[in-house]
Amino acid sequence: MLVCVRTCPMRRFLHATRFAVVLAVIGIIACSICTYVYATISVGHLIWETFGSPEFDHKGATYLAAQATEFIDLYLLGTVLYIIALGLYQLFIDESLPMPKWLRFHSLDDLKYKLIGIVIVLLGVSFLGEVVEWNGGTAILYLAAAIAAVNLAFAPILWMNKRHAAADPTIEGEHG
Repeated sequence: MLVCVRTCPMRRFLHATRFAVVLAVIGIIACSICTYVYATISVGHLIWETFGSPEFDHKGATYLAAQATEFIDLYLLGTVLYIIALGLYQLFIDESLPMPKWLRFHSLDDLKYKLIGIVIVLLGVSFLGEVVEWNGGTAILYLAAAIAAVNLAFAPILWMNKRHAAADPTIEGEHG
């Protein structure tokens, strides 16, 4: 049997390839920043539109509320991207990166569970935006059913994670 020691070229190569994740981290952070910048410019445009209009009425307030929820959605998306980038960096490059306890990742599963939780929040915020703009049609029921189906599909995964975290004191889970 061939035993590979620390000087084995293949071992060094495989160890070095983990740094390819830096490309993903840089790309995801760039997307996060673009999302934040786009949302911020859009908020500025909305403020200009809102206070540049001589009329303040219910229609304008509804439009403002709908736009605000869409901007929340964009900022949350940027945050999701940022959290994924941090998680990948921690997992593959530098696990000692100083982070708050709730933002520490010890496995890809940790990152996956955090992402699922954030996706559920994004779906809720997106649905809220639709409710604000709702004109009384039935299409919103289909959207609500679709979001509920996705949430129901994620529920067992999150439940198993919480159960596993409760059984293993070394896992921080959602409480950490």
